[in-house]
Amino acid sequence: MMNEEQELTKKLISEFKKVQQSIKKVMEGGYYNEAIQIINDISRDSFDFDVSVPLNMPLEDLMILLEDHRQLTPFQLNVLAELLMLEGDVHFVSHKYQESKDCYEKALRIFYHLDERMEEPFSIDLMDRMNTCMEMIQRIITQEK
Repeated sequence: MMNEEQELTKKLISEFKKVQQSIKKVMEGGYYNEAIQIINDISRDSFDFDVSVPLNMPLEDLMILLEDHRQLTPFQLNVLAELLMLEGDVHFVSHKYQESKDCYEKALRIFYHLDERMEEPFSIDLMDRMNTCMEMIQRIITQEK
């Protein structure tokens, strides 16, 4: 039987999946700026900062800044990484490959960090997310040549 916190986490993940689908629909309609705006609004509402904040942080300092200074929980870090992947998708389809790569590299770093520190896995499979990030980074590198 799940405890209250696990139930809440499961509900939040379910809600977040709906948000992801909505953003993807906006993106598929070609409304890239609007998709980025929705991602930034969610980030501001959830973390009190724009998704561009972690994007502008050096990769090696990312986790120190997010965990120690921002005090983000593993669940919040997971959501942030998912938002970064969504933004990476938007940049990829709009041919902004460097921006897309930055998003995926930061998301991968967060997922990798979560995987290292995990006591119990989230329902979103981290290995799958890390593989997706690595595949996209590889696709971008191929696109840039």
